[in-house]
Amino acid sequence: MRLPLWPGDRFELVTSLSVSEIERRLLATVSRVWNVGGSQVGNGHFKLVPRFFMSKLNPFEPVVKGTMRRNGPDTLLVVRQELPAYVGTFWRIWMSLALLFNVSWLLALLTGSVERASDTPSWTSGTFPMFMPVFGYLLAGVGFWAAARHTKDDLSITLSATER
Repeated sequence: MRLPLWPGDRFELVTSLSVSEIERRLLATVSRVWNVGGSQVGNGHFKLVPRFFMSKLNPFEPVVKGTMRRNGPDTLLVVRQELPAYVGTFWRIWMSLALLFNVSWLLALLTGSVERASDTPSWTSGTFPMFMPVFGYLLAGVGFWAAARHTKDDLSITLSATER
């Protein structure tokens, strides 16, 4: 498991099913697992949007987008998983504010304007906020990758596919 700067995943699946059978199976899973309003399947493309806090309490559940095309006797699916827009927006705001706070705290520390409480060193006043970007990054990264792994496995099982 690698954690890139922005959580996302791209992979390819190969199945012996036809494009129409893949679309039929995906449409059957949309009503059970995915958001019916945001998900789209057809014309060799699909977009599967997770339900918002419905079945699993993981807001980092990925949006799955893909294309299907015949590749000899098999069908090749090129799949991308990415963070939902509302999570990506919140995450960007969190990371921006955490980094902005840490830069301002570091500048205050370097200029000597941070007041110490009793005998504690001045650097301890920002110890907790210093870990806010790390916490935000790990929260999104681990939350996304845990859900993305299960989504990839579920797609493979639903479409009788293997990873290429």
